[in-house]
Amino acid sequence: MVWLPLKVLARLFVTTAAVLTLIAITLGRYGIRQSDDRRMVPPRYQPINIHLFQPHHNDLLMLDVETGVTEQIPIADSQVLKYSSCSPWQDRWGRTHLAALWMGRSSPDKELAIGLTRYALPGREVLDRVEMDVLPASSPCWSPDTTARILFAGSDGQLYRFSFDGSRGLNPVADDTPRPLPLLWQTQPPAGLIAISAPNWPTDPRLRGKILAAATFAHKEHTPQLAPRRESQTELWWLQLSRDGSAIVAAGPLISKGPADSAERITVEDLPVISTLSDGRLLLAYLACGESESHYRLRLAPLTIQGPSSLPSAKEQDAVEFSGKFLLSPPAFSGDGRWLYAIPHSAQRPIRVERFSVADALAKQSAQVAVTEPTPTPITIVSRLRTK
Repeated sequence: MVWLPLKVLARLFVTTAAVLTLIAITLGRYGIRQSDDRRMVPPRYQPINIHLFQPHHNDLLMLDVETGVTEQIPIADSQVLKYSSCSPWQDRWGRTHLAALWMGRSSPDKELAIGLTRYALPGREVLDRVEMDVLPASSPCWSPDTTARILFAGSDGQLYRFSFDGSRGLNPVADDTPRPLPLLWQTQPPAGLIAISAPNWPTDPRLRGKILAAATFAHKEHTPQLAPRRESQTELWWLQLSRDGSAIVAAGPLISKGPADSAERITVEDLPVISTLSDGRLLLAYLACGESESHYRLRLAPLTIQGPSSLPSAKEQDAVEFSGKFLLSPPAFSGDGRWLYAIPHSAQRPIRVERFSVADALAKQSAQVAVTEPTPTPITIVSRLRTK
């Protein structure tokens, strides 16, 4: 009889179609997007906080880490972008995504709003706007994979997580629109902790599951809520995330201190960035500030991975300090790790970016590595970023 297998096949087809439909509905309902069409590509552009400079503009200021050239990208006049960062991947159209603090009006008849936004570059397409009650206090960092997950530091001193893959684009109207959620502590937070800022989520697989951040502590004689700025200490720490990225399960200081070699006590370590050299070595760049200083120092140190828990660690005595004074803007490595960029303290328009040779720095076992090329570079107004 032929009709029996055909009938079974028909039922199987209907059942399969129903299951696939249910999966599609579920994915759509919860905003889950497949990321198979994205590919890991190191960001070529490092956003610079244009609000460090006068006069202020509501544009994106980007550093090309391959050439050292800065490019200013016009955006809508009614929008203000701050604390931006680029994804470690490109989408199917070869675009890099940029997440930032957004302030503006979604339409002329709307009230002023604050939240997160996501742009696609080049092209400046606005993909998402998510209004929030939490005000970001530093640039977000992207998950070291092809998802659109980010972490950012809030002005309340906590770290928050958010996924653009679950957002509802430019017109969030449902009550279940995803909102940023604070990272929970599943271990005892360090004593005296005031705030965590400047998170960095390295893409090197040896650090997967750990982020780096700046942790601010009150001195022992002050309570965290009452400690004035001069009575606090900011240090770089590593934070181990849970498997789902929703909690902090372990934490510890990143830099081990040695004998002080300067009369100026370092009270701030900030804005850590990581680079992996072609031979596999890991390097840490960060900014440091003394107790009475108004500027920042640029430092570079080898980063090691220790023990069965793969704990990252750097020694202060092994750090190289570059010549000059710098602004509180994230340092940036070139894609191959050969160059390190920073914004000098005296930088004004046209914006000047200083570039240092990493090889020369590592060859110097003492402080004060001189700046090299490029020479001061004027801002150029462009509408598209170049792609590789």
